[in-house]
Amino acid sequence: MNKNSLYKLLNIHAAEAPVVFRLLGIQAVLGLATAFLSSSSYALFLYHFPITNAPKVYLLAAFILFPVNALYARMDLKLNSKKLLQLSIVFAAVSMGLLLILWVTIQSEWLVLLLVAWNLMLYMVVGYAYWGLASLLFNVRESRRIFSVIGAGDLPAKAGGYYVVAVLSSVTGINAIMAAAIVFFLIAFFLCKKLFSHSAIDWESYESESHHVTHEPTGNWSMRFFKNKLIQWISALSLVAYMVFYIVEFTFLSEVKIRYKSAHELASFIGLFLATGRLVSIFVKLLFTSRLINRLGLVKSLLITPVLILLIAFGVLLMPMADPNGKTYLYAFGLMAIFCEVLRNTIQEPVFFILFQPLNIHLRLKGHLVAKGYVFPPALLIVGTGLSVSLYLYDHISITTILWVVASLIMFWLFTIRKISLHYFDVVQRSIQKGFFSGIALFLNEDSVIDKLLKKTRTGKALERIHALNLLERSNFDGIENLMNELLLVDEPRLQHYILKRIQHYHYAGSLDRVWHLKNTSSDFSLIEAAYQTICLLDNNYIGAELNEWHNLNNTYRKLLLISACSKTAKQEQIVKAEDKLFQLALSQQEEDQLLSLYIIEEVATELQHRVLASLRQNELPDNVYNRLLDVAGKLEAIDFLPEIWQALAFPKYKQNALLALNSLKEKLFEALPPLTELTINALEHLAVIAGKTKNQSATAFLLSLLRNNSISPAVITNSLWQQQYSETPVPGSSIYEQTSKIIAQLVMKKELWHRTDNLNHSKLANAIFSEIENDCMAVFQLLAIQYGRQKLVRVIEIMEMRQYGRMHNAIELLELSIPRNLFLQLQDVLDFITNPKKAFSINKMQEPFVFIASSILGNPAKFNDWTKSLTWWVAARETTPGILPVLASFTDYNQSPILKETKDFVISHNHNLL
Repeated sequence: MNKNSLYKLLNIHAAEAPVVFRLLGIQAVLGLATAFLSSSSYALFLYHFPITNAPKVYLLAAFILFPVNALYARMDLKLNSKKLLQLSIVFAAVSMGLLLILWVTIQSEWLVLLLVAWNLMLYMVVGYAYWGLASLLFNVRESRRIFSVIGAGDLPAKAGGYYVVAVLSSVTGINAIMAAAIVFFLIAFFLCKKLFSHSAIDWESYESESHHVTHEPTGNWSMRFFKNKLIQWISALSLVAYMVFYIVEFTFLSEVKIRYKSAHELASFIGLFLATGRLVSIFVKLLFTSRLINRLGLVKSLLITPVLILLIAFGVLLMPMADPNGKTYLYAFGLMAIFCEVLRNTIQEPVFFILFQPLNIHLRLKGHLVAKGYVFPPALLIVGTGLSVSLYLYDHISITTILWVVASLIMFWLFTIRKISLHYFDVVQRSIQKGFFSGIALFLNEDSVIDKLLKKTRTGKALERIHALNLLERSNFDGIENLMNELLLVDEPRLQHYILKRIQHYHYAGSLDRVWHLKNTSSDFSLIEAAYQTICLLDNNYIGAELNEWHNLNNTYRKLLLISACSKTAKQEQIVKAEDKLFQLALSQQEEDQLLSLYIIEEVATELQHRVLASLRQNELPDNVYNRLLDVAGKLEAIDFLPEIWQALAFPKYKQNALLALNSLKEKLFEALPPLTELTINALEHLAVIAGKTKNQSATAFLLSLLRNNSISPAVITNSLWQQQYSETPVPGSSIYEQTSKIIAQLVMKKELWHRTDNLNHSKLANAIFSEIENDCMAVFQLLAIQYGRQKLVRVIEIMEMRQYGRMHNAIELLELSIPRNLFLQLQDVLDFITNPKKAFSINKMQEPFVFIASSILGNPAKFNDWTKSLTWWVAARETTPGILPVLASFTDYNQSPILKETKDFVISHNHNLL
């Protein structure tokens, strides 16, 4: 089996392999150490004590874990994850070495209880450190695939370790097995140093990372402790799971104690039994866990363990227990113990770790410690206390009672899964939320605030004065008119322009004298013109006098005069006279007069607007006047100009203004469209973009008809429907539904094509294909949001739009929670590829002839844009493959853009001898 086949079998990427296999090695050696410790300590316990003392072990382990957890939490704040793992392994080796020396020296029975409890504590502490480190190295999407693999490292090691114990315990003795466990802890320490020297990991970023986090104060004690609702409910699930596992383990060990007496017999049976469970776990975890989690999703995967244990429990309750050898209970609970072990290793723990991944690093580490460590002692305490009390009161505990307790706990287990699913969705959503700043309310009606604003209008800079005036206006300050009149005489042009605009807006007639003074004394021409317009708006008599002096005015003053005269405040006879002057300008043969008439009718509403447009249309207009005519016709929604606008689109010199006109028409435009067959592809593409900004039924119907007819690129249509906030129920056969499936299929094809192109080192073409994949992903996200909920997916789309691939893994997780499973399974490989193409599997490492790549692109013209097709021709011209150009020339694209046509013609003309 080659490396690629192995990576595919394990469901990992080549770039991840060095780190994954080093983590696997560490986990394997730790697994051997744990196997030797657990089998030897349990064997010693069962040999020296009756099973009724098992609850004492649980209680002792709980009391040891409480201070150890507190110490670990303190060390977690001071050390980074790399140093913490090393320290945990050294602590395990040294502490077990001291305990072994004590045991060999004094052989006291109380040390046996301590050995079993210490074994449970070490398993937890080393597990915290190992998974805390792993959680930092991989994101939520990678962890789905990788955690089951690196978590499987201890399974073959434990299976081998248990078999070794079963075979050698009678030869070497229990003490030698415990000594071997210490050796394996030391080996794990040196393997950690090898991992930490790996160049692919930026350890500096982890070493410099502070674990201190400032949290918002809360009155809820549970939130002060757990920091997050998701952590709280995962901890609840962990608590009940530990209780179920240890109740089952107690019952199993009770039956083992009845059947076997000597220490080596007990060690052999426990070793063989647990090894069997590990072998099953290896097979399931390496080959199926990551795929099962991807197939079912996290929540359904969480259901597997409690449902299977519940079914076994009811099966044991219903099965006949009559057995002449009395071994039925032993094997029934042995089977349940194996299932608990297998499911915990293969499903429960990997999903647990994945659930924390969308949290920030600090909460992620906090979650690992709380959900695994902090709840473990209470679980042991509850189980130990419950068993102790029951044994004290009744001398024994019936199998039926055990099974009903297990069934009841599993009911609560299922309830916690429901809560986890809700809070996990919330966490994923929040993990990609856009940050924002909220404004602070300004108490404008307070006297102290008014005084400060008034002071600022007299002493501040120009922009500060303008801002203060604006706030005073909003506060309905009584003296605003007098204040503006006062400030109008301040020699600050920007401030004076602002005040003149406000005087025009409010028609402050009392300001007229100040405005006249400004007009007569200012040396700023733009300020003089603004003052002139203000006087015209405030003084109707002045308008009349200026209209009589029309021939003596330049065009700037004519413009300002007519705009003022056509306003609602002017006298009717002045309005009529002004409109007459306006029509004269439109009929003039002077370009300057024509532009002036267009400017005026754009600024003011007058009945002459459309007549002016019509008269201008009849003339032979210069290009700049015609462009201005198109622009104004659109703004005035002159729908009768639509034929001219369609014609103008075909001319580069008019195209930009024709598009502006179409944009301005919007609602009316889509009610007056000709049949689609009469419009060019170029026009349809522009209309689709405009439709996205037009929220009415006609525009939506137009876009849906484009989608049904495959008239233009679906990405353009989809983006416009998204901008319209269009939504519909997913119905098989609808244009939206079918287009979703079509683009997903295209994505898969383009991803494979990228790998082939990348293998040939055609980087520019590979980049073009990758860009198409990005655009298609955006289109798919938008189509999915249209069908399955805009609010759920809006942040996913924003992250994709900004190409924030560092945050994309959480967005993919949110997508999985928001759309049907079958759709997500079709998309997930492409989405993982998007986040890091070089990590993704290559479908074929063999270099294929470029002609196959080029044929895939040029032979499917509707699936690739013109830029990608042009690059394909450009690369083909440099290829040495015989006969490639005749093959490519045989493909016809009926919608060639100028760039594609020019590139194709250039390549063919310079290589005509090869055709």
